Amino acid sequence: MTEKLYDLAERAARKGWTVIKSTEVRGDGAQAPGAVTLCGTGEEPQPLAVHFFNAQDGGFHNGDYYAAGERAAAEARYAYQAERFTRHHARLDARAASAADAETAPAGPRM
Repeated sequence: MTEKLYDLAERAARKGWTVIKSTEVRGDGAQAPGAVTLCGTGEEPQPLAVHFFNAQDGGFHNGDYYAAGERAAAEARYAYQAERFTRHHARLDARAASAADAETAPAGPRM
């Protein structure tokens, strides 16, 4: 059975938000699939938000909100979060490749 995943743009629009930037995060069994997002909320006094969008439940989680004059801070937080998830998945990929290499490596001499 294929699980229904929620659409980021549609869910943001429902909240009256605009997606400015997003970085996809694939699910890995522990982490839900979704995206790190930088959104315009249209709400004062903090019209910018950085969240993790969970495509499984359609929610925006672990948010940080920023005033219009804090755009650089919002961009920096977005970049940090996106890089954090990218680094996490790179480590998982490296572990999987190492395990696959170990399974296919020729057996060495026995002692």
